[in-house]
Amino acid sequence: MVQVIGRLSYTPLKMKLIRIILGFLLLGAIVNVAVAWGCAMWVITPPTGMQSAWVALPGLKNPKGWKVSRKKTFGATQLIAMVRNPSREMVRRPSNEIVPKPRTDNYVELDEVLPMWSGLASLMDTSAEEARRESIRPENVKVIGTVSPTVLMQKAYGFPFRSMYWNWDGGIRIANPVPRDPISNGIKLWDRPSRPGTISLDDQRALPLGVLPLGFALNAMISASLLWLLIPGPFVLRRFLRIRRGLCPKCAYNLRGSPPESVQCPECGRRLVFSESA
Repeated sequence: MVQVIGRLSYTPLKMKLIRIILGFLLLGAIVNVAVAWGCAMWVITPPTGMQSAWVALPGLKNPKGWKVSRKKTFGATQLIAMVRNPSREMVRRPSNEIVPKPRTDNYVELDEVLPMWSGLASLMDTSAEEARRESIRPENVKVIGTVSPTVLMQKAYGFPFRSMYWNWDGGIRIANPVPRDPISNGIKLWDRPSRPGTISLDDQRALPLGVLPLGFALNAMISASLLWLLIPGPFVLRRFLRIRRGLCPKCAYNLRGSPPESVQCPECGRRLVFSESA
């Protein structure tokens, strides 16, 4: 039986193959989520190997800026943007802009710190815009002085590509802050202090729920390929070798002496399909 859809024809064998491929892709996606969640629960971000960039925050009463840092280890990447006052490594330009001093090895360009998949830059813009709106309120100016964002963090997990993430938003420095959950796109887990008695941003953990489409798709395809090689791969290879040797693909019965008009294996009854030679 052949099912015709438009100009394409699908035999039951082709439909079965499509279902198998979709099934393995689904399994690959499940493995991908399990790997990302496993990394979120057990991988500890190292305290070293950090890259940083400086992004100025215009429109504030005092010159401040984002110090954006990245830490990377096996299966995990941590991005932190913290509002800081200019340090000794900063210099003021004639335009009143605060930038890192020339030849400062501790700072690189923002594009070198933020990966292509990161959405931290848009979070920084949103937080800065919120701070500018709050800075015009008299109560904030009287109590706080300079209204500014505090800290943003994004943690992404997955192997070999980062595929899932969660965000941390420390909010805005205002007079009467509204309590809110700083974690988004994630489920809070227990903290694992790196030092007894102290919990830093590096120690915050959550199950990631946000999806990075490109990394998720690549990891799912890689996992599906590995699962196919481990589960049906050996059986497909065995069937191919038996056909090449003139044996029944199911029971390995020798079919080299069978007449060309044979349609079934005389040993197991499997249906045989012979291709016509030129």
